[in-house]
Amino acid sequence: MKEGKHIKVQDMMSKYPISIKENEFMTKARQLMRLYHFRSMPVVDDENRVTGVITRQDVLKISSTKSNITVKGFAREYPTIIPGMSGLEATRVLLASKLECVPVVNSVHDREIVGVLSITDIFKNLDVDSIPARTVSEVMSTDVKVCSPKDPISKCWANMDEYDYSGFPVVKGKKLIGIITRHDIIKAGYARTSRGGKSNRSTTIEKVMRTSVHSTHPETTLKEAIELMLEHDIGRLPVVNDGELVGIIDRYDLISGMHFKLMKRHHSSIKKGARLADESSGAVLDRGPVEFKSRIPSRPGDIMTIASREVVTVPPTMTIMDAVKTMMTYGFRRIPVAEAGTNRLVGIFTSTDLLDFMGGGERYKIIIKKYDGNFLAAINGSVREVMQCEVVTLKESQSLKDALAMMLQKNIGGMPIVTEDKRIIGIISEQDFVELIAGIKTGKTVRDHMSERVITILPDMSIEEATKTMRNNGLRRLPVVKDGILLGMASSRDIVRYIGGGEIFNQLTTGDIHEALGPPIKTIMRSTTITIEPDVDLGKAAEVMLKGHVGSLPVISEGALAGFFTERDLLQACPVS
Repeated sequence: MKEGKHIKVQDMMSKYPISIKENEFMTKARQLMRLYHFRSMPVVDDENRVTGVITRQDVLKISSTKSNITVKGFAREYPTIIPGMSGLEATRVLLASKLECVPVVNSVHDREIVGVLSITDIFKNLDVDSIPARTVSEVMSTDVKVCSPKDPISKCWANMDEYDYSGFPVVKGKKLIGIITRHDIIKAGYARTSRGGKSNRSTTIEKVMRTSVHSTHPETTLKEAIELMLEHDIGRLPVVNDGELVGIIDRYDLISGMHFKLMKRHHSSIKKGARLADESSGAVLDRGPVEFKSRIPSRPGDIMTIASREVVTVPPTMTIMDAVKTMMTYGFRRIPVAEAGTNRLVGIFTSTDLLDFMGGGERYKIIIKKYDGNFLAAINGSVREVMQCEVVTLKESQSLKDALAMMLQKNIGGMPIVTEDKRIIGIISEQDFVELIAGIKTGKTVRDHMSERVITILPDMSIEEATKTMRNNGLRRLPVVKDGILLGMASSRDIVRYIGGGEIFNQLTTGDIHEALGPPIKTIMRSTTITIEPDVDLGKAAEVMLKGHVGSLPVISEGALAGFFTERDLLQACPVS
């Protein structure tokens, strides 16, 4: 960033944002996005407060020229970015959101829109002189989606929709001969017929594509690539070697290559025992010597040094199905439910609640009694029907020690951090503590803290029975074993993925809940299982969990399942007294 880490969002953002009111029609949103070549756009209420973001993918779902469908039903969650946020942090948030641009609001509490921040804004503010000495080959994408000059425009447009790309290189064999963008298609007048209309079936890409293409070489430096893109105001560069297309690089790749890895190193310094000051809170975390016998820090306010500040929430009116999809998209086990606009916490929805809903708990009665066993109707009910209304929360002023003690006392895996008036400003989870311990030599082994009594299930057990087993035993995951051999793991995340990914609907004929959960658990379990041996140090076990993106590890001794080690076991080993 220009001026280093001190540049703020207010220095980069576009201050006169184009937005759309939530009661406007989707056809108008489509018009605006085509006119200004937007990939995403803020949605606001009558008081100019941001209520969500709409993307190009959303507007393209409306194919008719006239429609009374409003924007409100399509607005999706957005990350909170405020004018005083550092450029580095905003870059991290924007990259993680996968959005082209995000609204900038007055504050966490005041959602009035004051600007928008886009990848282009960040790109234009890169400090070219401080770019690391890396080459394009180190950050480019090698799995390049391409098209042929003889492909029909309808196929190209459909692929743009499917992959959410704004353009494709055009190749003949492996040789780059041109490029085609969504804007090229619209400008040539083929947008309306690009969905496969009869008049468009014979129109091929070669009639619309541009043959003058700016490209680069794998050994080009990042600095040279950025300067070329800035000079010609282009968003991507095909990477060519001896005339053949070998990759593509865009603004996301370049920004990630420059800053996202840098931020990861900055964040990991917390875990390595470094002294780190958080600029916004003034909190300092100094773990001193890297020894596990040092206690979890207990200074007021240090909770924010490892908590996630950008919290994905869902409104209470969202359907259960969409809430599950959101959890699946982000890989979450819990998601706070908050009022749209105010971001005030009203509940929380977790994978455990989903198990209760699907596996015979109190929430299961909703399906049976309210919806007569019709799963399709029940899953489209609002998330407020199944969320927990009494939520254990923390204040920003509390310590890491407070957070850990609360997790263990209440037997929960994560907690929102809120202000006095219940507005969400962060969230902390078991995984944050796992990151804190990862790589530290603790002097304690997995054997000392694993569970030796392991509940297992058979691969042919139905998803319904497996879900009930998890729910009845208060577990989120179960090893799948047959004839003493570990075949895989079944977890609440697999249930989330089964529902959120839509696979469950392939099983439905009548909509009955038993029909939906009838297939065997082996059809959705993870067969690739990361295991660990009992004499491994806890710090190493935490590292294995992080690298494998898992919350538990089957413990194998002499080829047999000897125990089970989870994030909770790791937390219980932490000295908090």
